[in-house]
Amino acid sequence: MRRLMGCLIAVLFIAGSAAAQGARHTGTAIRATAAIPGASVRVCTETAVGTPCLPLASIYSDKALTTPVTGSVITADSQGNYGFYAAPACYKVQISATGFSTQTDTVCLGAEVSANNAFTGNNTHSGTETFTGGITTNALTDTMLTVGNCVQAATGGLLNTVSGPCGTSSGTITATGTPASGNLTKFSGGTSITNGDLSGDCLTSGTLAITCSKLGGITGVDISSTQTLTNKTLDAEATGNVITTPSKIWLAAAGCNNATASPFWDLPTTTPAVAACVTGTNIQKGVLDYADTAGGFSAQNTFILPADFTGAIDARIIWFTTAITGNAKWSLSTICAAVNATVTDDPAFNAASTVTTTAPGTTNWLQTSSITGVTITGCAAGQMLHVKLFRDGNDAADTITATARFYGLEITMRRAM
Repeated sequence: MRRLMGCLIAVLFIAGSAAAQGARHTGTAIRATAAIPGASVRVCTETAVGTPCLPLASIYSDKALTTPVTGSVITADSQGNYGFYAAPACYKVQISATGFSTQTDTVCLGAEVSANNAFTGNNTHSGTETFTGGITTNALTDTMLTVGNCVQAATGGLLNTVSGPCGTSSGTITATGTPASGNLTKFSGGTSITNGDLSGDCLTSGTLAITCSKLGGITGVDISSTQTLTNKTLDAEATGNVITTPSKIWLAAAGCNNATASPFWDLPTTTPAVAACVTGTNIQKGVLDYADTAGGFSAQNTFILPADFTGAIDARIIWFTTAITGNAKWSLSTICAAVNATVTDDPAFNAASTVTTTAPGTTNWLQTSSITGVTITGCAAGQMLHVKLFRDGNDAADTITATARFYGLEITMRRAM
């Protein structure tokens, strides 16, 4: 049986043998269902070794064996087809092409075909393969075939079951079909399953699995589906594995020492937000007050983006107010600086990401303003991220006629582990 790169099919046509005439071998180089145009075909003696194989055999371009093929190397056409004439015997045919592993196979022409060269071993049969010649008892012993895969071309009936799944008969023998139900020798490619029983789990075409409903032996887990896994280990540090997870940071606005407030955020030299305390019977809270006046108020904070940071950043602004109607408009700006930059670096902020949120309807009730996909142009993993929170009470979209009291900012980032 001819094999090339996991799924190469070559069909052998035998011309009758006569005195002073050669037998013709023609083949087609195919990988999966696509032909390999321009494949290089090298023909050597049956006992040849090495890649490229040596010694070379004598092959010809004519049946009379009068026109030798130079170098015993031929090139497949644009459809992957090739052919040559040679004296009846067994030969090694070595097929190579750019991007594919070289494959060496034995072909026999004319009366030299014997039981030792016909469908032996644990191989997968797909399509139709024909051998002509003196096939005798026990020629077909391939354990991947079932009786139903083996037919005798002359009558169309099943071969006799003498030994193994397929019996034998002299004359032209054809093996057709795919492996026994559920069994695939392997998947070609980066991930292979050897001798795996995939009965009922994979739809197949020839030797290839088209779709599979099992993944890693877990019933019902399809490669492209979303599933809930129980008691499974996900190793994010194993070579080739990447797991992206969300990570959250809470940046409190301020703190209180007794009734004296101190900001946890950096405040600008002009129109800063003002630290204040909210004192209850049991709980003491620090906040930053953003007054409802023209010109706007702001505060800034800084944190480092982890080395495995990836993707987008989201933000949740937690605040409250005495007003029960109207809207508050918040603007969140960012900019990044390298960790080896000087402390006097002063980059301009990106355009602000804004959100307008209605007052909660109850005095001093906590409210959340969310921004999905904060603008972080120019930022990268490992850099310092500066954030600025701004409110302008005179903005047309900001209609709350009271101070907005900022409690804290929750940042959500993604990390690829």
